[in-house]
Amino acid sequence: MYGKRSDSPEEAARLRVWAEALDAVLARIDELELTPTQAAERLGVSRSRIYEMRAGKQGVYSLERLIGFGARLGLHTHLTTRKTA
Repeated sequence: MYGKRSDSPEEAARLRVWAEALDAVLARIDELELTPTQAAERLGVSRSRIYEMRAGKQGVYSLERLIGFGARLGLHTHLTTRKTA
C-alpha cells in the first residue's frame, strides 16, 4: 500500500483509510479529465503536489486534507466501521 508498512493494527487501519481517500481523489481527477495544472488549480495546490499524490507519496497530505480535496471535486465521504473476523 503505497510503499509503507505498518507495525501496529492502528497504523495499518489509518494507512488503509488514507490510501482509499487518495485513490478516490485521483480517480475523480481522472473522471473529470483534469490535467495536473487544472487539478492543482481546483485543489489550491502546486502542480508538483499532484504528481506527488499520483506517486502515492505519504506525508504530503493528511487524511483530513484528502477529504477536503474530495469535497472540492464533488465527492462525499462516508466512513464505515465493522468488527474484524
